[in-house]
Amino acid sequence: LAEAAAVAGAGCAAGCAVAPALSLVDRAVVEAAAGAPGGVLVNLRRLGLEFLRRPGQALRGPAVWMVAGVYSATYVAANLLELRGRRLRMHPSEAKAQKFVGTTATNMAASVLKDAAFAQMFGASPTKAAVPAVSYALFALRDGLTVASGFLLPGALGSAAASLTGREEAQCTQAAQLVTPSLLQLVCTPVHLLALDFVNHPAPPRGSGLRGSRSPPASRRTLPPPSPGPLSSLAPCACCPPTASAGC
Repeated sequence: LAEAAAVAGAGCAAGCAVAPALSLVDRAVVEAAAGAPGGVLVNLRRLGLEFLRRPGQALRGPAVWMVAGVYSATYVAANLLELRGRRLRMHPSEAKAQKFVGTTATNMAASVLKDAAFAQMFGASPTKAAVPAVSYALFALRDGLTVASGFLLPGALGSAAASLTGREEAQCTQAAQLVTPSLLQLVCTPVHLLALDFVNHPAPPRGSGLRGSRSPPASRRTLPPPSPGPLSSLAPCACCPPTASAGC
């Protein structure tokens, strides 16, 4: 019990340590997607200066604690599941599988709830209505793609690259592990922005006279074009859950 409390406390401490900085990035991305002037970097600078001027108020705000909850839950789950594997003397592959599944499930659930709350608090919806189900689904899809880029795709791409180039499969897999997560952000970032757009521009209610036609907000629900402008103005790192850094 004492060891479990120690590893859980370490996970909470790690989550709280990274939360202030990451909450600023997450909020800057959401506000930029909602149309705040200047893009992510300008909003990040503004939020950072506000944090430095009033750190106590910022640390008491819900944004920091939501991010702390996501990371703390992820690290605590990873640490406790690793401890469970050692205590039960599980086979290494079985211990690794349970840690991967448990940590991923915890992280995805917490990340989706946090992102939905951020979209509602800092988005552009004038009514602050409930987050639509499609946004929850897109947040989950984004996290699933991120997990795949870190744990599933590198092995397959490494094997394919080894067969094509004649190099050792281990070397190709290591290279794929470095490249795949960054490349997949070209997909994950538009998915994240699309989820936010459904919150920022909700569909008109039924019976409002707009059914059967595409309203201006609905017509904007398209993926950003593959030009460097939109992607460079919205930081993809805020879309990444901390699953890979949890050690699973």
